[in-house]
Amino acid sequence: MRNPGRYIVMLLFLVVGMAQAPAGYAQGDGWPIVQQCIESVPSSRSLRAQWNFEGVIFSLTRDGVRAIRVDFPSSYFVALDDGTAFGSVGAFSPDGRWFAYPAGSTSFWVNSVGDNAYGVDEIRVVSTDPRAMMYRVPWNDYGIGPAAWWTLPRPEWIDNDTFVIAGSMAGGGGIIDAFNAEFLPWDRSASLTSLSHFSPDYTRAILQVHAEETSGVYDVDSDTTLASIPSRSDTVAWLPDSSGFVMEIWQD
Repeated sequence: MRNPGRYIVMLLFLVVGMAQAPAGYAQGDGWPIVQQCIESVPSSRSLRAQWNFEGVIFSLTRDGVRAIRVDFPSSYFVALDDGTAFGSVGAFSPDGRWFAYPAGSTSFWVNSVGDNAYGVDEIRVVSTDPRAMMYRVPWNDYGIGPAAWWTLPRPEWIDNDTFVIAGSMAGGGGIIDAFNAEFLPWDRSASLTSLSHFSPDYTRAILQVHAEETSGVYDVDSDTTLASIPSRSDTVAWLPDSSGFVMEIWQD
């Protein structure tokens, strides 16, 4: 039985050696931190200038993915999460300009344990700015489970134009151009359903072996597993240069 109060955060480097600090970096330096409750951010543009920040803050609520920015008078939805759109299963492009998520339909309470059946008709690719530009990628898939985020595969961007996605009805999934819907089938021996958290340079991914409760570092080009990790985790973050990653490891 897992103890939810105990976990280990591991930093794994793919290249053995000493990690060198960037030139000019002094120990103790770090990003300045500004704490502010989102609910207290004023709604009017003039008052909002009292709390200024660059970029966009995104949040996931029960209704979908919302965005807040100082140059727009109110927060706004990037993607909804309801019976026909599944924003909780979406992902941002590396530059933060686009958000891809599945959409379709839901049949509620299809079995005795209360699972839902989720049908996917398309992947929507929407801009994260208030203009709400949208591209639609035809995509057929389905899943049965307690929630869409638990059941449906999540798109994983490999650059600002392309993402990979697993699928039960498309030969195991493949690589999709977000803006012209070109599809390249996945042709490697490792199933996309077992791969997640691709590195920023698209050379590595995390291979999840569910039956054995283990993970591995998968090399995309050679189609091989480079290292084994005696645990599974959905919490993984790669370093920007793809030289290593941080993983949350639970102890039994």
